[in-house]
Amino acid sequence: MRILERALISLPYAVTDRVLFGFHPLVRPLQVLVQHLIGGPRSASFLLDGHTFNCSTAEKYFFEREHFEQELWSVLSNFVGSQDIVYDFGAHIGFWALRLSRVCRHVVAFEPSPVNFQRLQRNVSNLSNITLVNAALAAAEGEFKFTEAGSMRSMGGDGAVVKATTLDLAATRYPAPTFLLMDVEGHADEVLRGGTSLLRQKVPMICEIHSEQEERPTLQILREWGYEISRIDHAHQYPFRIGANSGGRTITVL
Repeated sequence: MRILERALISLPYAVTDRVLFGFHPLVRPLQVLVQHLIGGPRSASFLLDGHTFNCSTAEKYFFEREHFEQELWSVLSNFVGSQDIVYDFGAHIGFWALRLSRVCRHVVAFEPSPVNFQRLQRNVSNLSNITLVNAALAAAEGEFKFTEAGSMRSMGGDGAVVKATTLDLAATRYPAPTFLLMDVEGHADEVLRGGTSLLRQKVPMICEIHSEQEERPTLQILREWGYEISRIDHAHQYPFRIGANSGGRTITVL
């Protein structure tokens, strides 16, 4: 089992990304087979930037490790600097919060999922320049139903009740952001509607877009506030990422 595990981990990350996490109809059966062969899904850990990162063998983090989303990391590490304060929306279990904490002044990581928040705490709570917030971001403060589905979380359904705050309110309670990293599973426009003060300041951001229903209102809001928008990656289908800024510091496009 360990030999197979090491062999899978040693493959180029682009191969594991396409073979195990792509969109081909055989991907799911192959994932099940691989997990069976390596005795998973089970808890695992590895060193990420010198820090122990806990994950599951069913997650991309396990297979790709420091190469996970390598293209995005190239963009982030070139744009975010030592004086930046980054808000990480949809922080999941802390991969980006951990990595960004090494290159910026402070990270405020928002994760609404009660399950993933516990995992997030395990991974990064001992890092002094990360603040963890167990809440969703929305257009208005309140409470919402939240459905757990691994990394593909969603608002609504019959899930747990979670707290929600707005981007503008968060900026008054925690260090104000100079950069936003957003992956909120289809609700980016809702997050932006709660952040008019920060949008007025043209705080730059990278946002993952999951559907046409999310794309159209999100781009409309950003354009209304005078943002310049570019594609960060060149995926031909959803999800893909956009960079939004207003000149000056340029978000490098791959």
